[in-house]
Amino acid sequence: MKIHTPFFTLEIEYLFLIILLINIFSEHFRKYIYSYFICYLFILFHELAHMLVATLFGKEIEKFKLSVSGVNINIKKDYNKNMSNYLKNIIIFLAGPISNIILAFLFKNNTMIYQVNIFFAIINLIPIYPLDGYNILLNTLRCFKKVNISKSNLFMEYVSNTLFLLLMFLSIYQALILKNISILIFLLYVFVINQNRKKEKIYENTLNKLLC
Repeated sequence: MKIHTPFFTLEIEYLFLIILLINIFSEHFRKYIYSYFICYLFILFHELAHMLVATLFGKEIEKFKLSVSGVNINIKKDYNKNMSNYLKNIIIFLAGPISNIILAFLFKNNTMIYQVNIFFAIINLIPIYPLDGYNILLNTLRCFKKVNISKSNLFMEYVSNTLFLLLMFLSIYQALILKNISILIFLLYVFVINQNRKKEKIYENTLNKLLC
């Protein structure tokens, strides 16, 4: 479902909307997904921090999406290849993890809120696509004049894929020894995002060839 506003397009996944409505009207169901929506609020706060800082820097927000897998904002691409723009991007992507750290210390007496937000902040700083750490490091590399865009992209692909494999081994250990699949679920989400990105690239390349 898409709702067009003067500021951005709000997209709400139907499955998420159904789960949200059931959660509101069913107390029995709410008991089972209470933790999910608590974590969802932290993710929402994280994305709103990105959006606030991006807006302050004059960036245009294209889409704000709510889905079962989380919250996502699309910022209109800015093709200005200057250090000022790269530094702005770094601050925008840092805003999310910083917001979680702020929440953690505001609620440091609540163990669950503190631990979840610290976890969100740390995991998002890992330079794996599409996490904030990936975009922070990518824009940091582009601040150096000797590193061109193609080199920085290739380097980040290598870093992202290598860290993904390392985390995969860690997730297997966590699942088999510690009986915890949290990292495995996280990696599954990252894998799906990457597959969608590859499909979009193939579509763009095909379209470009047809138009040429």
